Amino acid sequence: MPIVIVAIHILLLYFTRYIAWPENFLWSYLNLKGLTLYKDIFYIYPPFYFLLLTGFFKIAGISLFSLQVFSYGIIALTDLLLWLATKKKIWPLFIYLPLQIYFEGNGMWPDQLLTPIFLLCYLAFNSKKYFLLGIFMGLALMTKQTAVYFAVVIF
Repeated sequence: MPIVIVAIHILLLYFTRYIAWPENFLWSYLNLKGLTLYKDIFYIYPPFYFLLLTGFFKIAGISLFSLQVFSYGIIALTDLLLWLATKKKIWPLFIYLPLQIYFEGNGMWPDQLLTPIFLLCYLAFNSKKYFLLGIFMGLALMTKQTAVYFAVVIF
């Protein structure tokens, strides 16, 4: 059942305006051409999002389609993790889906990557796997500085 909702979610996003921030292409392009993060490239965020996106572009190529595939993969992962975090209930997905579209979530930015990471934190915390919680919190903090606000709530 969640696979059908994920497919509907991606299909709805496909037919809405996709926001492609130029920085997503530029940072990765410059890195793939040999420039170094923080040394040659001015970058204000922690490195995880940048390195993940650059690695994906290294495999798939730098294009708008590749960026959409990457962001739709993150959104699908978020849908599935939300379904698992709510003990396999469907109604949170029905709430999340229109809100995600309404608040212009059809694009890629480090904040969008924080959602599945924090859902993984929640799942690790509930299953008392504190080592995994620490790893996921570390990934969140290496994705965007604002993750520290959520870390305070968890601890």
